[in-house]
Amino acid sequence: MSRSLTPSALFNCIASLCLCLCSCGSNEELRASDQAEQEERVLCLGGSITEIVYALGRGDWVVGADTSSSYPAVANALPKVGYHRAFSAEGVMSLDPTLVIHTSESGPETALSQLEELGVELYELPKATDEESAAESILAIGDLLDRAGRASELVENLHRDLEHVRELGRTNQSKPGLVFLYGRGGGTLMLGGRGTTAEYMIKLAGCENRAQDFEGYKPYSAEVFADLDPDYVLMMSHGLESVGGVSAILNTPGVSLTRVNAEDKIIQIEDLKLMGFGPRMGEAALELFEATHP
Repeated sequence: MSRSLTPSALFNCIASLCLCLCSCGSNEELRASDQAEQEERVLCLGGSITEIVYALGRGDWVVGADTSSSYPAVANALPKVGYHRAFSAEGVMSLDPTLVIHTSESGPETALSQLEELGVELYELPKATDEESAAESILAIGDLLDRAGRASELVENLHRDLEHVRELGRTNQSKPGLVFLYGRGGGTLMLGGRGTTAEYMIKLAGCENRAQDFEGYKPYSAEVFADLDPDYVLMMSHGLESVGGVSAILNTPGVSLTRVNAEDKIIQIEDLKLMGFGPRMGEAALELFEATHP
């Protein structure tokens, strides 16, 4: 004997079928979304860009970077394509990226043009030179990589950290005099003058840059350094190591004639933290303030 469905049973069957179809659709969408994420391949040209991408939680998308990308530590294991100002298109294309994020300083222009002709998506950021442009870079990369919420958190932390340093400066208004030395191996030293990123960080930390007679960088001079007579020397850690460390600086001609006469007078901060103008900018300013305002 055949049995017909009651109206309530028929309704339940239709509802179950709809739920099943919706579930299948949702699963397909999720799989498509996961596949899209897996297919995104990002190459970073610039240490601060690499740091931002990892801070946003997109490190698993990164397939390569330039040689200035040293933070976080895992970035050291990435395939490198040369320095971001002198990379080759061939090296980049060997990693098969779908997106290359770079700054306005990246080049040469011919290599960027080659990548564009080969169909690689390029995204250019202006070089960050202050607190606001650093925040804008973080937000822009966050939007690009679908991490806007996390980017906003990083920017809030950045502004909060720097405001904390400014508040410390209002409490302790002494202005220690600093000179930034740029070292890059072979005994090469440069003095950092007006308008440099180093000067911006020095001022953020409640200090003054003693080198005001010139703009940009100029070769080290014992005479000039002795005349500047700073309270402290500021260097990037890798740069300091490349010229022989603290003892080498203390024995550099002209240094012994100044107040820089002990190891604690030479302040070293990790390169990207100090000069990268990335998420750790506030940490660098606080570290510098505490080292110069004991």
